[in-house]
Amino acid sequence: MKKLQIARTHFVGLSMGGMIGQNRGAEGPRALRAPVLADTGHTQTPRNHRAMAGAHPCCETKGMQPLVDATLARWFTEPFRKEQA
Repeated sequence: MKKLQIARTHFVGLSMGGMIGQNRGAEGPRALRAPVLADTGHTQTPRNHRAMAGAHPCCETKGMQPLVDATLARWFTEPFRKEQA
């Protein structure tokens, strides 16, 4: 938001995006006008924490694209993914 010079915005976050919204909102009410947080949690299990620890540096340097295949495989069966391709 700083880079884009956005002082305040509406926010919708799903799953990890919802956790990002929670963290951003905890910094103060000024940044988020109307946060909508869906399918998110406030804590992580040790297993989830280990899995995400490797993802964060990747996201920061390469964006989200390297995580797409693993995420789709986790959420959708192989026959469904092939049918949609």
